[in-house]
This record gives sequence, C-alpha cells and structure tokens, in this order.
Amino acid sequence: MILASLSILAFLASLVLCRLIMAVVPKDAPDGGRKTQTIAVPTSGGVAIGAAIGIMWAAFLMVAPEMIHDYGYEQIVVANSVLFSSFKGHALIFLSLAVLLIGALDDRYALPTKPKFAALATASLLAAMFGAYVDGIFFPVADAYFPLAIWLGIGGTGVWFFVMMNTTNFMDGSNGLAMGTLAIMLGGLAAYFHVAGTHFSGLLAGLATLTIAAILGFLFWNLQGKLYAGDAGSLSGGAMFSGLGIYAAQDGNIWFPATLALPFLVDVFMTLLWRARRGHNLLTPHRHHAYQLFIRSGWGHIKTALLWWSFAVFCAAAALWAASDSKAMSAYVFLGMLGLGVALWLIHRARTR
Repeated sequence: MILASLSILAFLASLVLCRLIMAVVPKDAPDGGRKTQTIAVPTSGGVAIGAAIGIMWAAFLMVAPEMIHDYGYEQIVVANSVLFSSFKGHALIFLSLAVLLIGALDDRYALPTKPKFAALATASLLAAMFGAYVDGIFFPVADAYFPLAIWLGIGGTGVWFFVMMNTTNFMDGSNGLAMGTLAIMLGGLAAYFHVAGTHFSGLLAGLATLTIAAILGFLFWNLQGKLYAGDAGSLSGGAMFSGLGIYAAQDGNIWFPATLALPFLVDVFMTLLWRARRGHNLLTPHRHHAYQLFIRSGWGHIKTALLWWSFAVFCAAAALWAASDSKAMSAYVFLGMLGLGVALWLIHRARTR
C-alpha cells in the first residue's frame, strides 16, 4: 500500500516537473537529418524524471524502516557474503546521478562524443568497483556456476553499465519508444524482485516501481511530442536498469536481465554491425536503426513504439517464466529470443533495402 501510494505521487510529481521543465529548458531543433521531429521540442525531461524518483525514493526510505534494515542501510550482504558499507548499496544511485548530470550537460552544451564516452566509461567502472558486481556466471551446457576473477567481474559489470546506458540513448529517437520500452524492462525486474525474497529485494522492487511511475508521468508529455527525455533521461534510465539488472544477476543468472534488454540490444548491435560492414564512422549520428526506418516508411511514432513495447512485453514474460524454472532455461530462452530478434531485424532490413 505504501509503495502504491508513493508510485502515484511519483507519477504526479514527474507529470508536474516535466511541465515545468518544458517552460525553462532549451529546445531541441530539427537538423534535417538524424532527428525525426519537424519542430523544436523541449528536452532534458530526464531531469524531471530523476527529481521525481529522488524525492519519492527518499520518502520510501523514511516510511519503510523495516526494509531499510533488511537492505542494510549501514551494510548489505551481496553474493559473496562480505559486508560492505552503505556506499556500496547506493552506488547505483550515485551512478544514475552522475550520468544524469553528464546527460544534462550534453543536452545543454552538446558535449564532444569522445570525452562524453570517456566520462560514461569512468562512471561505469567506478560504479562496478564500489558497488555490486557479478562475480560468477551460470553456463547451461555445463549446468554449473563458474566464479569470475575479481577484475573480470568488475570489468564485465562496467561494460554492462556502459553498454546499457548508450543503447538506451541510441534508441531514444522516437516518441515513447525508448522510455516506454525501458519502463517495461524495469517492470520485469520489479516483478522478479517482488518474488525473489532476498534481504534487499523489497527495496530493489520499490526503486524499480518508483522509476516506472516517474517514467509514465514523463510519457504523458512525450507521447504527445511535447517533451524529450534527452541524454539526461536515456543515460540515467539505462544506468538504473543496468544497475538493478546486476542485482538480479547476483546468483549468476546474467541471462535474465540480458533477455529483458533484447529490444534495445538487438537493434543497436545489428545496426552497428550493418554500418561497420559498410565502412561508416560508428561515432557519427545516423538514421539507420530499424525504428528509424519504420518511421520513415510511414509507420509513425506511436505505431513504432507499440511494436517495441510488444517485443519488450514478450521478452519480459519469457524471461520471468524461464527464471521461475531454472537458470539453464533462462539461458536457453535468451538464445531463443535473441535469434528471434535478429531474424526479425534481418527480415525488416531486407524489405527496406
């Protein structure tokens, strides 16, 4: 009941803050190329989303003391059963705030690509070093859990953070698509945490749920084409998902969060491969993503978003079912959904060539 009430407040707070943002932030103008809009639109809606999450998260911590105790406000227990300070438990929050600032600066001043990537990579590595990281992976063929060296676990987690932040950003070029899909992906994590029963799953489910509610408040404006999340929203949203995904994978089941992320990963990596084969500069803006081709072919923003949302719901349902069965099933479902996504991408690309 507490979480439901705070989620409603998070939605309303985001709704109001987004409206205020629309009145004061710079507008993102059409460029005649990569961007899909035809008029200037206010950006940095992610700042409003982040503010709404922060306010409601603080309220959640105050009204749920028993969850704070279970989470270990002073210390938490992660996969290797070592006690860490509260900083480790809140590294995800610090990562989200750091990339929210980087994204807001990029929205305002259009930061150069390489320095921005370097800043994101640094934030990703620090979050992995001082926060939770995956220290082992379950492989279905061997039906066994394989521990990872510390440097490999931290490095791999940092790469996951970096990849998910940037793939979310790359997919944020159509009204409702990126943030709506992200809300569904977070919904899969929230559902998982609600039934996980670990020491801190209640707080993780709460954080995911409050984030979803804040995103929905933003989508009220975004689906009308009146406000964009900007890099502030897409980068911090990707950070939140990737961080929560790491907590979901503490038992080595990396396949569960990876399956949730397939609606982003398939389009981004297949497009990167397609462009690399043609000798394109991978750091330059473009309009070669599948969703951009759908829009250019006349589908429109809402119809395209609905397609991605449907695939995200399918992935989330499959991932949750598989996780309830076994880690091996999670791996097999990931491979199956990956194959389906790649096949659909290739079919679409062949038809639009």
